[in-house]
Amino acid sequence: MTGTNTFDRMIERSPLWLLFFVIFAVNIYFVSPGVGGVPIRFLFSLVVLIGLFLCASRFVMLALSRGKAILLIIAYLGIVGFALAAVRDGLGDAAKALVTQHVQAAVLFIASVTGTLMIGRRSMTAAFVFAVALSALFALLQAAGLQAATGVRDYLGTFYFQDAKDVDVMADRYPGLSYSAIFLGNQLCLAFAVIVCGTMARMTSARRAVGASMPTLRQWMIVGAAVVMVFVVSLVQGNRSPILGLVVFFAFVVAARDRRLLFVVVPVVVAVRFFSAPIKDLLVQSGLRAMSSGDKSELARNPLLIYGWRLFMAHPIGYGITFDSKMLVHTVSVGDLSADANMNGLNDLFEDRDLHNYWLSMLNMYGVFLFPVIYLLVRAMTRYWQITLAFVPYMVHVTFHNGAPLVNDYMFWVPLGIVVGSIKMPSVANRRVVSVVRRKAGPGRLHQTAVRT
Repeated sequence: MTGTNTFDRMIERSPLWLLFFVIFAVNIYFVSPGVGGVPIRFLFSLVVLIGLFLCASRFVMLALSRGKAILLIIAYLGIVGFALAAVRDGLGDAAKALVTQHVQAAVLFIASVTGTLMIGRRSMTAAFVFAVALSALFALLQAAGLQAATGVRDYLGTFYFQDAKDVDVMADRYPGLSYSAIFLGNQLCLAFAVIVCGTMARMTSARRAVGASMPTLRQWMIVGAAVVMVFVVSLVQGNRSPILGLVVFFAFVVAARDRRLLFVVVPVVVAVRFFSAPIKDLLVQSGLRAMSSGDKSELARNPLLIYGWRLFMAHPIGYGITFDSKMLVHTVSVGDLSADANMNGLNDLFEDRDLHNYWLSMLNMYGVFLFPVIYLLVRAMTRYWQITLAFVPYMVHVTFHNGAPLVNDYMFWVPLGIVVGSIKMPSVANRRVVSVVRRKAGPGRLHQTAVRT
């Protein structure tokens, strides 16, 4: 027993977090380079996971036990999506999509849970946040006109795109070291989630609840830094959805903390809305895309939303993990939508753009087979609602874009793995005590009794 404890302390004091920083950096900065169609980022993560298993198998086995429910969901959707895609597009394309989406998701998730069990939540959070912050720093430097930062991005862009013109288009939104500005927006929201997860219990505890306490000054400073990072970078890039996500997040936090505060928040929001016209004019004149509206990106969302629903209604069983809305225009009627889009200068909208709605993309991928997963996720999100709140900015952001869990955004599984690895699992004895307390005190008094104990 003493030897095991000594080994655990050695791991905690080691710079193993640097290895995970490299894993996260490779997955963020080197998206497209691969061998035989398989991304290098996936191969590197897989090799590290195998190494962890050979050196500390008990941590990997514990991670598999902790994350088995999520792994089963990944496997279920992978099997369903692979079968649907293989029928439509062949085994080759389906197998490639299965590896790059589902298998890589499982590998990153297991590696993240394992790392959290080995070196702790704070070290893993630092490794992930530093990797994202470095990309965000490069985005700010690119916006400031620093040629060196732009040159690094141009070099990475040669791996991402075949046409040099595409490199310039994607770099126009200051993507930092990430694949695109949208991907960096995803990563910023995920970094925000993993940072604030540790303070959500205090931030959302009812003010008069037993044991309720406000976050410490240090925790408020950390949360404030995360908010500033997401807001400033999103403002510079022109990403509106992360900023909207922050607003929704704090509205939920206020409601959870003390519902009476809504009587203050709602009038403020109404006042801002009333005076928004002159403020908006000033912001639009500033040239910031995040503060403008009516651009082609916004005008395209409504027809794309209708088009996505028509695709689902035409084939509710799902199209599989190779789903590409641009290749299915001929399967549904879009004449009326195309006419309206052309009037707004959006020619060939459905042939050129993805749906820009993650939830609708998932529905078209897995069809009605997605409904059981939705039910399970709603139950889990309700049970762990404080953790769910931390991911609200991310959920709002992906609503307006394509990359998200199992659809190009492989980094989502890192903070989720950190959260799963951080949750304290009660022992059998503790579960028995809680069961006795619940029977004696009743559900309404369980929390109060537990706190007093």
